[in-house]
Amino acid sequence: MSHQRRASAGRSRRPRLLLGISVLILILLCFLGGGLFFITSIRPDIGYGLQDTLFRKREPLAMDEIAVSESDTESVSLHDIREGKREDILYQNSLWLINAEYPLAEDAALMLTEYKDTELLIDSSAVQSLQELLAAAEAETGDRVYLMSTYRSWQEQEQEYQNDPKLAVPAGTSEHQTGLAIDLYVYQKAQREFITAKAGVWIQEHAHEYGFLIRYPFGKQAVTGVSYEPWHIRYVGKPHAALMYANRWTLEEYVEQLEAGRFYTCQGYGFSRQEAQDGRLQLPKGWKNVTVSADNTGAYILTGEI
Repeated sequence: MSHQRRASAGRSRRPRLLLGISVLILILLCFLGGGLFFITSIRPDIGYGLQDTLFRKREPLAMDEIAVSESDTESVSLHDIREGKREDILYQNSLWLINAEYPLAEDAALMLTEYKDTELLIDSSAVQSLQELLAAAEAETGDRVYLMSTYRSWQEQEQEYQNDPKLAVPAGTSEHQTGLAIDLYVYQKAQREFITAKAGVWIQEHAHEYGFLIRYPFGKQAVTGVSYEPWHIRYVGKPHAALMYANRWTLEEYVEQLEAGRFYTCQGYGFSRQEAQDGRLQLPKGWKNVTVSADNTGAYILTGEI
């Protein structure tokens, strides 16, 4: 009889325990939801970054390493590529890694051109893609997106840093000095407020389709040395931007993935990061529409359609 009473008491406690746990979970969810709403209203950039990181899944893309024998490659002259003597290979600066560890050389050969009629300078390889990105953003959201800052000289970047060292970086470590980085804004919505615009959100989620990435993404300050900047986009080219977006890689992390001297494929493209040997690179035979870019770490990244 005593055993039956104890068993009955144990069964009666279980529903109360489950109810208590459910109430606790509900309270925690309400607390988290309320906290997220508060953060979103005060710091919309952090609010978006948290939501994107916690709730928006991305399908990772794998780079498959392939074996390429020496007989399957052509030795190409880096000098000839840079001088435009190889019409089948385009030299670019699109994959330069610029940060405190790898500063831009003062005599770096830039490839600048005026963007439309704005008198603003950007890297020539980014012009068409930027036009397509901004046109698509306006068509999809109704917001007109403007260029706030593009290329800056050494003097201009140093002045930016002196004016606001919390936001700007010292001269030589800024991507703006390459013309590959662009700060965007929508009317009355600049910098962190850019993410409150429809176009700001759309660009976060679609810029990679046009060869751009959010160079300083949320949660990656320990890697990039720069806090989240949803308004700052950087041109790298479509196949590279797709890989970085899908895998949530920064440019620093992406360069590390490309082990020097190896060959990779992904979604119809081939990639190889190489250190020049006697001024020459090894280009796999059969690659088409090839581009070569220095990465500013002492190596070059070859990209081609396969």
